[in-house]
Amino acid sequence: MTNVVKGDDAKAAMLAGITALSDAISGTLGPCAKTVIVSGVMEGRPPRILNDGVSIVNAVKSNDPAIQTAIELFRQVSNEAQQASGDGTTTATVLAKSMIDAVNRKQSYDNGVTITVKEIQQDLNEIVSHIRNQSSEIHLDEEHDFGTLCDVATIAANNDEDLGVMIGEMFLEIGEDGMVNMKVGSTDSCSWSKESGFNIPAGFASPMFANTPQKECVFDNPLIILADEVIEDFDKMTPALEVAVENGRAIVFMVNDIKGIALSNLIANKLGGIVNACAIRMPKGGYDSEGWFSDTKVFCGSDYVFRGFGDDDPMSIKNAKAGEGHFGTVDRIIVKENTTHLIMSDESKDNSYRMRMGELLLGLGAQAESTTHPFDKEKLLARINRLNGTAATIYIGGVTELEIRETRERVDDAVNATRLALKGGYVEGGGMALVWALRSLQGFDNLWMSVLTAPYRQIMSNAGYVWAVEDYKKYMMLDALTGEEAERLIIDPTEVVINSLKSAVSIVSLIMNTDTMVIVEKMVVE
Repeated sequence: MTNVVKGDDAKAAMLAGITALSDAISGTLGPCAKTVIVSGVMEGRPPRILNDGVSIVNAVKSNDPAIQTAIELFRQVSNEAQQASGDGTTTATVLAKSMIDAVNRKQSYDNGVTITVKEIQQDLNEIVSHIRNQSSEIHLDEEHDFGTLCDVATIAANNDEDLGVMIGEMFLEIGEDGMVNMKVGSTDSCSWSKESGFNIPAGFASPMFANTPQKECVFDNPLIILADEVIEDFDKMTPALEVAVENGRAIVFMVNDIKGIALSNLIANKLGGIVNACAIRMPKGGYDSEGWFSDTKVFCGSDYVFRGFGDDDPMSIKNAKAGEGHFGTVDRIIVKENTTHLIMSDESKDNSYRMRMGELLLGLGAQAESTTHPFDKEKLLARINRLNGTAATIYIGGVTELEIRETRERVDDAVNATRLALKGGYVEGGGMALVWALRSLQGFDNLWMSVLTAPYRQIMSNAGYVWAVEDYKKYMMLDALTGEEAERLIIDPTEVVINSLKSAVSIVSLIMNTDTMVIVEKMVVE
């Protein structure tokens, strides 16, 4: 039996894949969204009740190898959309399914007309331009815009107004660039607290260090050791690891680089449960490289950045000892693929810490005042801003583990949507920004009419309304949640709408350009 699937069979498998995903998650769109139960039997855990698009997409599987290959491909595109905007996976999938159906209809019934990916991309550019032109900005210093911000968060949190107001108030305090951390709370309701935060544009040296379902490495109160060295010899790290094991604490190595046997052995020790560890390659190269090490040193309360050139050098990481200022710490560290967040509460800052941070900020401020070079001033001000960074910890409340997990997913969507609205503005929501984007197409036909109205039609369908073309004006005035005439405008972050549409076109382009699939199944060795 050949493992090559060609032509119409390959396209059919791709279509079946996107159909399976669309069928699974389309009911979760809109204010009357339904939940999806995902079995956990294969993973040895209880079923989950979800309405989060990404989690549902990641659970869909098929026994047909070709269809499963298509599902995995679309899942990758969906996850990229999630990373780009933190929301919009369901809308992207609904748009993609509608678009491929429309392309097939037009090519089948319209005298054999062939639609090309290039034509779709050209239309996409016009639609995106129209959506951006309709976008409005949010200004945190304006009272009216604060209400708009809360509306964005409320909608993204599945119309939970309490969560929406809480997240709006949080961003009012920490600003659009503030870090947001989530922890399980001790009550059945959600709350948040403001803290100091420090962002580093560098992530873990290997995804094997991740220790959460979100593919992050999260440690509370870890030991932190800074070394502006290239670590290749694992023995150099052993003394620091021994300190961590003896004290029962996690350890994070923030280094110039780590590779070879040093990296592989550290991963092996972590996976073997010997020590909770993570390695981060710090930003390097250019003017600001040393600044990252020195600023991180002060933020985490360490006295040292190791820069030794040999084992006998007293400044080598091999000479790290407990109780001599070689280690720093923070309340919590969150390490992702490309970023690291350090969080420190006010209660953890002693007088010595405050004095050293004050001296550093004073010195940087003086340098920024005295320099006449714009590039130097910009870098110094950037260092001051990141040292003055703010963070928030949201405590997720709930009675059961299932409730906490579901609430966390809604909070995560709301935080991502709110941040995007602050950075990129907002447009009319509920799928209407896409409907109005039809105006940007000269002489548009039924292809884009059915595609751009698909999310709105799905929202109304989930609310129990049957779409009829002659009734579209009436439906467009309805609040899908109440069935009454809408009292206020539903809004969505501009970038979520645009990224959903771009992801949909990406999926459709894959289907249209696919002629062959080669299915590689796992080999079984007898």
